[in-house]
Amino acid sequence: MDVAILKEGQNNLDRRIDTIEANLKKRIDGTQTNLNKRINSVKARLNIILSVIFTGLLEIIVKPVFIKEIFPQT
Repeated sequence: MDVAILKEGQNNLDRRIDTIEANLKKRIDGTQTNLNKRINSVKARLNIILSVIFTGLLEIIVKPVFIKEIFPQT
């Protein structure tokens, strides 16, 4: 009788542990998904910022060169 009670208690503990593990896995997966979304958002913003900076630098560097080639000073 005592063995049956112990086995039942062990089974209950095993079920609880399985439930806790499943819940933790869901939370970890959700956190990972949220982190990936944030990372992708930051990457997109950085790409926009870098493209604006690069375009501005090209205008600053290239524009005067083309103007000098088109209208050379004599």
